[in-house]
Amino acid sequence: GTPGSPVIAAGRVYRLRSWCRATIEAFAWQADTEDGRPQPSNTNDAQTMASPAAALMTATVTPFTSRVPPASLVKIELRVRAGPGQAKVTDLKVLMPEGFVLFDRGEAVGSVSDGRPIVSVATSYGSGDAADGDGRKFSLEVLTPASTPADKRWFVFAQDQGGAVTGWGMNPGFSLQSLPVRISYPSIPLYKGWVAMSFTVPVVRQGKFALVTAPPEFLIKCPGQEKDDPPAVCEPFDNMLGQVEGAGVLLNTLNVSLTMAGISEGLNIIYSVMVRIETPEVVSRGFQWNVRLLNEKSRLVG
Repeated sequence: GTPGSPVIAAGRVYRLRSWCRATIEAFAWQADTEDGRPQPSNTNDAQTMASPAAALMTATVTPFTSRVPPASLVKIELRVRAGPGQAKVTDLKVLMPEGFVLFDRGEAVGSVSDGRPIVSVATSYGSGDAADGDGRKFSLEVLTPASTPADKRWFVFAQDQGGAVTGWGMNPGFSLQSLPVRISYPSIPLYKGWVAMSFTVPVVRQGKFALVTAPPEFLIKCPGQEKDDPPAVCEPFDNMLGQVEGAGVLLNTLNVSLTMAGISEGLNIIYSVMVRIETPEVVSRGFQWNVRLLNEKSRLVG
């Protein structure tokens, strides 16, 4: 417009966009209009309170064991510390990566979805205070996804009683690593004999059974069918009844008890398992073996 002409018109709604520096302190916005006279023609008297920024919290996510297996039930320890000047943390929530499922007393809480699972943490759960130097510590039992998510980050955020976010934090998370298994057998066509498997698992996993899945064209059998076979508690297993949650239907699989196979070595147990196999004359569908560990409640733990 021309110099001296109004820059805003009465009765219209205007939107002002600007950059500002966020702060967790309480502050208000002031807006005045002027018409060239000494005093403003209108003002909000700085009565419009601004939304404060959420404080940056510190979040630590630590698995109970150094290797976290896929599709397994594991325990995760979280430690949360409040940010500078943050209001008292009362309502705390955890956003897990996609594919994780929370377990409570051995039962799934929710199911796998396309989004991030949100866990509400009760004020009475865990120990410590987020405002202290050691922070607030608590553990979650979760079922890990079948592979490492594309975004491994864990988020925590705190809310006041009105639902406003007062603080948030992020942890880069961790990768999932399959159970390293050593498998030995003669790689020859039409072989009939033994296959030996060995693997090391932390004691805390409490492995009781091993689900051994052979390649599609192999024939796998439990020990004990021949006179000189070593003793073993073993049976074919297909999971058709869904006894092992998250495993799906299993083909060409044996359920082998580990009660007689473990040797303690410090904080780990070394397992050795032998089963009978018959190899095909020609392999066209791969040589992939799969070994899964179950605890006494038939939960995948490795």
